[in-house]
Amino acid sequence: MYDPNSPPNSDTDGTSPFDSPSYGAAPGPIDTAKDFLHQHGKMLLIILVVGVVGFFLYDYLIGSLVEVTIEARDTEKKLAGTMDGKLFEGEGTSAIKSFSGSTTLSLRPGDYRVEWDTGSSEYEDPGTSSFRVSSESKDGRQIETTVFEKDIPVQLINFSFPSTLVVGQTAATATLTLENSSAQTQTIELVYDGDLDEKILDIATQPSTIIINPNATLPVTLSISVPTSTFVKNTKNGDSKKGTVRIKYTNESKGASYTLFKSLALDINPKTPQTFAVTANKLYTKTFTIRNNSGVDIPESVKADVQVKSAQENDIPNTQKWFSWNPSSPFTTPKKSESIPIVLNILAPSNVLSDTITGEIKLYTGFWSQIVPFTLNLTEALVELKVTLDTTSGLKKYALQKDLVTGQYESKNALLKLENMGGLPIDNILMDVSTCPEYIKQLDSGFFLDLKLPEKGKTGSSATTTLQITAPPSALPGGEQNCLLQISYLNPKNGDAVQMDPITVQIET
Repeated sequence: MYDPNSPPNSDTDGTSPFDSPSYGAAPGPIDTAKDFLHQHGKMLLIILVVGVVGFFLYDYLIGSLVEVTIEARDTEKKLAGTMDGKLFEGEGTSAIKSFSGSTTLSLRPGDYRVEWDTGSSEYEDPGTSSFRVSSESKDGRQIETTVFEKDIPVQLINFSFPSTLVVGQTAATATLTLENSSAQTQTIELVYDGDLDEKILDIATQPSTIIINPNATLPVTLSISVPTSTFVKNTKNGDSKKGTVRIKYTNESKGASYTLFKSLALDINPKTPQTFAVTANKLYTKTFTIRNNSGVDIPESVKADVQVKSAQENDIPNTQKWFSWNPSSPFTTPKKSESIPIVLNILAPSNVLSDTITGEIKLYTGFWSQIVPFTLNLTEALVELKVTLDTTSGLKKYALQKDLVTGQYESKNALLKLENMGGLPIDNILMDVSTCPEYIKQLDSGFFLDLKLPEKGKTGSSATTTLQITAPPSALPGGEQNCLLQISYLNPKNGDAVQMDPITVQIET
């Protein structure tokens, strides 16, 4: 029953309803979690185990798979589509994949091998190709390439390549030798890799088609040009380059290194048009100077050519033979900032005709050239023999006294002098006194034997002998005898006999 005197919210027995055992303090988060685990723990454990197992199954079966491309290519990177291959896992004996040329498939990480069958193809058997698949492969992809070579029994030997090339160069050369070790003729091609490829250099072979006889060697010249569009980064010291020449479809190769320059400078002095005054059979020389204005030494040699453009009286092919160089071309290029002299020799033979000849002197390397025009004024070699008797070349008089006791005429010595005034040697010189052997006598009977006078200016170009002027006892006093002293020789130009104007020797008795 309700008691109006009871405190508010109190039972009639004086106790609070919250003091009942069915009520207590509110549970905390930890108590709630414990209660949940108590009720659902087994189920959670099952879910966790299933999740972990599922993760590892996914990772093993799907998550760690790598996309691997296996391919057969030749040395020129072309896919060998007819090459048969079998893929094995680890040491397994059963192929997991058979294919031709290439295949792409997803593989678990691990070791694999490919066994190739070259069959009846011209490629060599590369053996077994082994590789490892890694889960860390970039982008989950991996490419395994086996390179096949053709069975070409040719080796590359003795490869020589220029150490310096220059942009715009057109005449550089390299040499190599190919050796065929088989009993069959081999026809091969060369390919150029690295910094020898066509992006940098233009290379042509001589011969253009390379055919090597059985068990033989073949020298090959490479003609090298550097396109003007080729880029050089280091314009001062040049770019260091490396590349290889290789026999196509094989890995047989030789390497080369070189420095590529943007430009190199040489200078020639004089470089203006030149005039040469040349006399036949007489050496003419002209000195030129080559200077290296580059900041580096240039190992390439300087070559020289002389080309005759025109001649009126002489044969052009023969005129080109008159020119030579000292030292001989090609010349060693001077070191940086240094100069070297070179001498042009011109020697026209004795039988040429006077002429005006034009042409060009070309000095050049593979990257530089200088042309010097020239005019050659040629004077033919003169044939001229001067003969004097006591310094007289015309009429010479001698007066002789007769000894009244002995009846003999006195004798006088006369100096006969022969001088070669021309540009050619003269030989076969003879003397004839015709009908006057009793009036003119040689004291040196061997003087005219094998007498040869070199051209003017050379030692021995003149010679003298003494003649005796006398008269026989039968000559009448008050008489006069005219004798002709005749000198003859062979013309060195054509071999014809030449008789000189005689000297008149007048002898008075």
